[in-house]
Amino acid sequence: MRESLSLIVAPKFSELSSYCVWCHIVKLEAHDNGAKLDQHQLTKNDVPVIVEKCINFIYAHGSMSEGIYRRPGQGSAISELLTKFRQDAFAVQLTNDLCTEHEVATALKRFFRDLPEPLLGSNQRQYLYEVS
Repeated sequence: MRESLSLIVAPKFSELSSYCVWCHIVKLEAHDNGAKLDQHQLTKNDVPVIVEKCINFIYAHGSMSEGIYRRPGQGSAISELLTKFRQDAFAVQLTNDLCTEHEVATALKRFFRDLPEPLLGSNQRQYLYEVS
């Protein structure tokens, strides 16, 4: 999704505090997940980390669950999951101890629902209408 990668070169710092501030800013930017799909942390296959982690968890733990995408999970757990993914998607570890397959599925649905732009553009939607 991202067109190019940037090389970050650290400037020389005369004070340790300036270096610490610079490191903090770089870390914030690296872990910043914006509202748009192309602003999210991506896997090596250009898939948003939240999507890959949620789908893998659902596949491993929810394949046999009834109504996996229909039954909602606990609202507070879903909000907490989405907050963690926004802060640093790579650091999120999905386990049965922390969340259910229904909460992960609902978080994934909410992630797609909250995107400011449709997942499929008008050209792709038109093509799907024609094919179906």
